[in-house]
Amino acid sequence: MTFKIDEGPSENIVYISAIGTISAEDYETLLLPLFAKFKKAGKKARILLHFGSDFSGYTLGAMWQDAKLGLSYMSAIERCAVVADATWLRYLTWAAGKLVCFPVKTYHEAQLAEAKAWINGDVTAEQS
Repeated sequence: MTFKIDEGPSENIVYISAIGTISAEDYETLLLPLFAKFKKAGKKARILLHFGSDFSGYTLGAMWQDAKLGLSYMSAIERCAVVADATWLRYLTWAAGKLVCFPVKTYHEAQLAEAKAWINGDVTAEQS
């Protein structure tokens, strides 16, 4: 159905929740422009991807868009946390993390606060 995008405590932190079945169009209309904005500005994003109980899966086209996004916008990502209880998603994230040049961590649903703390890192401390 879609991605819900929320700003984090700083302009380079983005929280993304997957809702329903994600399609290629969801990537094209929501995520690609977001990452293009970071890349064009020469900034690196810290991304938290949350796959909660309202996530039901990906279409094949969405999986292809996800792979293209990771390769095309790798230089625009500083770190990525994936929160999901689905074993298949955690495994794919682990495997993809071996192919990219930024840190990737996976967390279970119960660890959402821990994932946000890792993504926020020193940024929130700087704003205090």
